[in-house]
Amino acid sequence: MKKCWKYVLCCLGSVFGLAVILFCVLCWILFTPDRLTAIVNNLSERYLKCESSFEKVDLSLFSTFPYAGLKVSNVALVNPVDGASSDTLAFVSELLVGVDVKSFVSSGDVVVKELFLKRSDVCLYTDSNGVSNFMVFVADSVDDDSLAFAMPGLVDVEKLKVDDLSLSFSNASAGVNASVEGLSVALKGRLADSLVNAKLRLEGDSLYVNVSDSSHGVGSTVSLADFSFDAESSGSLAHL
Repeated sequence: MKKCWKYVLCCLGSVFGLAVILFCVLCWILFTPDRLTAIVNNLSERYLKCESSFEKVDLSLFSTFPYAGLKVSNVALVNPVDGASSDTLAFVSELLVGVDVKSFVSSGDVVVKELFLKRSDVCLYTDSNGVSNFMVFVADSVDDDSLAFAMPGLVDVEKLKVDDLSLSFSNASAGVNASVEGLSVALKGRLADSLVNAKLRLEGDSLYVNVSDSSHGVGSTVSLADFSFDAESSGSLAHL
């Protein structure tokens, strides 16, 4: 009897393994990198009003298993604004997103479960007239609901990781300049219906913040090296 059950389990395991292999082959046939890259670039043209490029978009079935993943290489957003230190708003060498397909099929919710960013450079700038280089979504400037993003029904992040982020922020009207180098972010939590429950870990090589008041000729500067920060939040976003 034991041998019979063992035989049945081996057969079931073999069938399951074959089904997984066939599913992977089917996905690779239907969602080739060229097709996925074209789809993402076309969507970016519809929803972004700045120049954007996605060099390669690939389907990832194992890096984010059991979730369906999209691996995007060399993401670039370019939005020149006079006075900014760079025309490039953001550049991400590698972006990996894991999505819960089961939730999408059953309820239509786009549930982001995992998010990874590697080697990113971000330049945020606002000039003296309040013009910002990061206002790049079509929904930021039009009232046409057909063009506005439909926000995900649920962001249930099990893992968020950012490695080697360089970020600069400058607001000419407020007299604020800040930068961070070598920033790593690790977050685990859940965001649903304006509720958040998350643990956050930040580490960085350097942090610089300068706030100045040109009208009074005063200012203050904060500079840190090899810093780290841990936080945990739970409750409504309105009270955090």
